[in-house]
Amino acid sequence: MKRAKRIIIGHAKYFGISVLIYAGAMFLGIIISQNTRLSINPTQMYFTDTLLHNGLIGLGMLILGIITFGIFNTFFLAYNAFYLGVTVIGVYNSYGIAPLLSGVLPHAITEIMAILISCTL
Repeated sequence: MKRAKRIIIGHAKYFGISVLIYAGAMFLGIIISQNTRLSINPTQMYFTDTLLHNGLIGLGMLILGIITFGIFNTFFLAYNAFYLGVTVIGVYNSYGIAPLLSGVLPHAITEIMAILISCTL
C-alpha cells in the first residue's frame, strides 16, 4: 500500500501538467471556434468496436510515447482536447446543451480520464 501511494504521489505533478495542457487546448478550441455551428450525424457505436479502437489508441500512445519520450502523447493530448472544444461549442451553438449531456458527456468522462492517465504514465 505504501508503494502504491508513493507511485500516485510521484505522478501527481505529471497528471497536473496533463490536465493543464488538456484544459488549455480545450479552452483554445472553444475560443477559436466560438461562432461555429456543427450538425449532429448520429452513428451507432458498438461496445466491442469502441473498446478495440480505444485499446489500439492507448497501445499506440504507449509505444509512441516511449519512442518520443512523451512528445507524441503531449501533442495527441492537445489535439484531442482542441477538437473536443471545437465540437462542444459547435454542437452547443446549434442544438443547446441537451445533446452534449446525453451524447458527449458519458463517453467523454471515461475517455478523457484514460487519455490523461496514459499521457501521465
